[in-house]
Amino acid sequence: MAFGATPVLVIRPSLGTVAASFRCKRILVPLDGNPEHERCLPLAVDLAIACESSLHLLTVVPTFGTLSGEWTVTSRLLPGTTSRMLDMSVSGLEEYLQSHQSRLQRSGLEVTCDVLRGEPSQIIVDAAQALEIDVIVLGTHGKKGTGAFWAGSVASKVSRNSRTPLLLVPVKK
Repeated sequence: MAFGATPVLVIRPSLGTVAASFRCKRILVPLDGNPEHERCLPLAVDLAIACESSLHLLTVVPTFGTLSGEWTVTSRLLPGTTSRMLDMSVSGLEEYLQSHQSRLQRSGLEVTCDVLRGEPSQIIVDAAQALEIDVIVLGTHGKKGTGAFWAGSVASKVSRNSRTPLLLVPVKK
């Protein structure tokens, strides 16, 4: 698959009528602890500086019932272990987000963060709406079609379900 390096801004056609009133004051950056996906962070920071916006960093830890991809099989074979691993990952991800938050705040940005539980793409969409986010900046491997389906692509699901403008930032392995 040909994979570009240019970020893509996705805006739903239904938002076209409010384009004149578009603001970029609140930016949501979903992160999952994967260093590849962190490559969207510098672009989000540049956008926040240019637009004088605040950043909200978000990590979503699935619940046992919302696992997808290869984790589904593991959860069926080792349910107790999987549940404990998910619970333990919450505290590690809180520290992960707080380290980004501290670093970004030292550079003068207004930054908040949350670790939430549930199905990642749905939580991202719901958080964007609840926090009145203007733009979601999300790192993506650019999977599409059945590749995205089998990989449980969060970017693909967020793109399908969100009414919030979405800036997709390509990341490569």
